Amino acid sequence: MLPTYNHTLYGTSSSAADVSTTNATTSFLRSLFNGRPNGTTSSSDNRMTESRDWRQVATTSRSTAFGQMSAPIGQNRPLMTRTPLYDPMLTTTTTASAETAHRMTTLMAVTEGRGRAKDVVGVAVVDLYNPVLILSQFNDNSNYVCLQTKCHVFRPIEIIIPNSLMSGENRLLKTLREFSRETNIKSVDRKHFNESTGLELIRNLCCDDYKTVEMELKNQYYCLSSAAALLKYIETFEHTIYAPKSLRVVFEGSDQTMSIDPTTAKLLELIVNLNDPKSSHTLFGVLNKTKTRSGYRLLRSNLLQPSTDRTLIETRLDMIEEMVSSETMFRNLESLLSQFTAIEVERIISNLVQTSKLESSKCAERKIESVIVVKHMITLIEPLVQTLNLCESAVFGDFLQILADERFQTIMNDINEVILETSKYTKGALNMRLEKCHAIKKGLNHLLDIARQTYSENVDDISYIVDQYSSEYSLPLRVIYTSGRGFHMQIVGKDVHKMEFSYPRHFLRINASKTAIAFTTREIVEKNNRIKSAVEEIYLMSDAIISELIARLRANIGCLYNVSEVLSKIDLVFALAFQCSVANYVRPVFSGDLAVKQGRHPILEKILSTKPVANDILMCEDNNFMVITGPNMSGKSTFLKQVAIHQVMAQIGSYIPAEFASFRICDKLFSRIGNNDEIETNSSTFMVEMRDVSHILHNCTQNSLIIIDELGRGTSVEEGVGFCFAICEQLLQTKALTLFATHFTEMTKLEDFYYNVSNFHFGVNHSVIDEVNANSYTFTHVLEAGATQEVLYGLQLANMTAIDPIILHNAQVIAQQLLQTFHKSIVTTQMDSAKRAKYRLTSMLKSLSSNGQIPDVESLNELLIKYQTEIQSGTQDDSQMENDFSLI
Repeated sequence: MLPTYNHTLYGTSSSAADVSTTNATTSFLRSLFNGRPNGTTSSSDNRMTESRDWRQVATTSRSTAFGQMSAPIGQNRPLMTRTPLYDPMLTTTTTASAETAHRMTTLMAVTEGRGRAKDVVGVAVVDLYNPVLILSQFNDNSNYVCLQTKCHVFRPIEIIIPNSLMSGENRLLKTLREFSRETNIKSVDRKHFNESTGLELIRNLCCDDYKTVEMELKNQYYCLSSAAALLKYIETFEHTIYAPKSLRVVFEGSDQTMSIDPTTAKLLELIVNLNDPKSSHTLFGVLNKTKTRSGYRLLRSNLLQPSTDRTLIETRLDMIEEMVSSETMFRNLESLLSQFTAIEVERIISNLVQTSKLESSKCAERKIESVIVVKHMITLIEPLVQTLNLCESAVFGDFLQILADERFQTIMNDINEVILETSKYTKGALNMRLEKCHAIKKGLNHLLDIARQTYSENVDDISYIVDQYSSEYSLPLRVIYTSGRGFHMQIVGKDVHKMEFSYPRHFLRINASKTAIAFTTREIVEKNNRIKSAVEEIYLMSDAIISELIARLRANIGCLYNVSEVLSKIDLVFALAFQCSVANYVRPVFSGDLAVKQGRHPILEKILSTKPVANDILMCEDNNFMVITGPNMSGKSTFLKQVAIHQVMAQIGSYIPAEFASFRICDKLFSRIGNNDEIETNSSTFMVEMRDVSHILHNCTQNSLIIIDELGRGTSVEEGVGFCFAICEQLLQTKALTLFATHFTEMTKLEDFYYNVSNFHFGVNHSVIDEVNANSYTFTHVLEAGATQEVLYGLQLANMTAIDPIILHNAQVIAQQLLQTFHKSIVTTQMDSAKRAKYRLTSMLKSLSSNGQIPDVESLNELLIKYQTEIQSGTQDDSQMENDFSLI
């Protein structure tokens, strides 16, 4: 048992006997829990609520924080140079507010090597709401694409770099400034980026459960030096110190994640909608059914960095399959995760492991609340274990082992020595304040008991005052409480704002709505002030007891980190399972091929009132390059994005919107879409194209997926076609899966020179709309084998607009003449068509075999005999062959 405290905070000591709360006080407080005065009943609780707006507070704090530092860390300066980012009392309950809160509390330190190690970048990241120090070190190129990806994943509000990099010509600084203009870049003395100091700090701060990270950090000098600077920065400017052996440290390598550059993530609308940043019409918006903040963060991180670990992917798919097959387990998990939503496990752990230099009653209140929430969280573990016992997946078994940790009982025993066993986490500002004020057992501090008695007496006084007012003035008054105004009076009734009441002049009307009018008086205001002072005294006098308790809890903090990790993983899988259960998704398989039958675009499926057109795709090592043609608006760009999005979904362990889906593990995803110049860098459209393509050629591998749309449109037709041919021939040598959409019909000639190139197009239907035989297009949005047969379709689309018919006619005549001249100048040498047909047939059979999709023998023999006859007679049709196998 903890000793009894004689608190001397106010220069006195007391041995007063325990003073119990009166029955009247207890009755009144219980009535307040129900939102109505004692002795009355109400069908609804009309208590007004007033919560702090996180975004408003964050904006205010950042306006100060964005000021430049007057001196580097270590030099003389005022202790408080700006408002700290971290306010632990602010909570977030919605997805949008969680997004904002995460960004406003994430800090990153970055440094790079010099000399022979100039391409090495070291990164350290920590979210002040989530006490996990994430370290990463990697080789980067001159454009710092990997670093940009890290910034995109973590979205830091501040980036700390050595002051030696603050030169305006420094490439790293320039990249960081261009990447995010919302991020504030701070510089500190280079001496604070010290790998020895970083390693020493990690040894002192790292929780024992994660000590093995020290082996991973061997020779990782640059991320260690970033860690040293970041932790010093947090201590100096956030006035926060992490307790010894309390911090979780993670080293993130880049070898088991798919590389997606920020531009590609933006174009695919993985996280943010291109047209409306606030819109949920993104892949994240489609899949985000998470219940917890940690699950939200894990899903977002996975979408930007999908896994390349097939074992991990298959494990998630197994978990999803089991969840959707058991409605009982699914509903139980949904209910349990919802209960974990409000308590924000990471924030509570932060409160336990962080020590603020600026102690106050607010800090003391935070500690009390954190202990109560930990107690509540441990009580939720048992029902979670019971639900997981229904599962058969091995991963769920691993979770059960983590949740069976004996340290949970140790923590509960320590808490119960100090905190009332009846104390619990509850909703509502008043409810929770009462729990915090009366959480510590009586007798541990006599002054604390007296302060609580004072608090209860003042609350009783308000109840008595309101009863007196109600009787004296014949008004139906009741006591109400809000966090913003404290206790006050209220008259409730339908259209009460229209009624005329004769109330005393000393009644101060503070608020009115259709159903309630709120009043207060100077007497009640004074009582509220006394209550506020009493509450602050309670918190301050509780601080010593709670601080000692928290110090004991830190010895077992590792099990709480483990709970947070388990919850985030379960929440992620739950979100994916929820989506696939309501949207008719299919489990993907993994092979050496990319094969999707009747695939649908998940974002379009969410937006459209009708189902989007489904399409097939089959690509493999022997057929790895697809040239796609077709008119504007026929669906080329959408299809390219759909294929890339499917790949991302598969590698985060999600089901796919299709009838069948097979993928090969992709290490990098590249895109070149759009024709936009960059005013900021004085780059033309063609220059941007050249830069993007150069990046793809220098970094792609045979396991990459590349989507290219409208390449070469930033220059003349001749140069554009030549440029595209040269780029495509280079890409063909990489063996990467490449989808190339273009309006240059000349690009379809690639199929004549390379076995592994296939032509596809999006078809249209024509209809006559007037007597002069003007054509109207109806887009089918169906992908068909072969090159498009449409010519001058841009002019035909223009014919559907209000452009002068004379201009259109002249344009068509000129275009026809140019087209004839251009085609006469092209001389091609086609490969033997029989060899091509045999190659294509062999490739398709290999693909079907690798995916386990071989049809019955009789059907296959019929096809083979048919193709053998056509090849021998020279009448084979490659396009028909593609269609036949797509049906299989």
